[in-house]
Amino acid sequence: MEIFNINEYWNSTKRNFFLFVVLAVFMPGVFVFTVEAETAVDIKEGDMWSYFKGTEDPPSTWYDIDFDDSSWLTGLSGFGFGDSSYNTRLDDMQGNYKSVYVRKLFSIDNPSSIKMMILKVVCDGPFTAYINGVEVTRSKTKLTEQLDITGFAHEIRYGDNVLSVQVIIDNSNNSSFSLSPFFKIIQYDKSRKSSN
Repeated sequence: MEIFNINEYWNSTKRNFFLFVVLAVFMPGVFVFTVEAETAVDIKEGDMWSYFKGTEDPPSTWYDIDFDDSSWLTGLSGFGFGDSSYNTRLDDMQGNYKSVYVRKLFSIDNPSSIKMMILKVVCDGPFTAYINGVEVTRSKTKLTEQLDITGFAHEIRYGDNVLSVQVIIDNSNNSSFSLSPFFKIIQYDKSRKSSN
């Protein structure tokens, strides 16, 4: 899996977007096509998620877009317990369960214009991430690098989509745990104007 540093990307592209112009000359006028990249999805710490405590296994379709998670708990990302402050505390995790499952819906109007998809999962243990039920990456150890998962852009569909993450810790008696998923979709925004 290719590791991509999104901070360097933003710095090299003038923070949150870049602009380039393609000139195509027709008779009798000159048409200027402007292609601008914008952040279409920005899932960050503090966003609302549905989550399931792994005291038992969830249904096998828990990561699918059509799965009904209305019975799950909801909370702000920044899940955890132990030595830090968390948005959603899991104080009953220690000694009781080793897995946490989270789901986050997001919407896209034009999947064909996706330029880049960047995922980062900050957590204390191995994780597996899915988009619309398709596994996009997994880590056998703690991993904090940003991952370029643009190769799975074809899994994004018009309208609602879901990002799902499972995290497992080796020992339920660990003194702390944390989980914060981050996800960005960069999308082309095309417009056209003409001048003579």
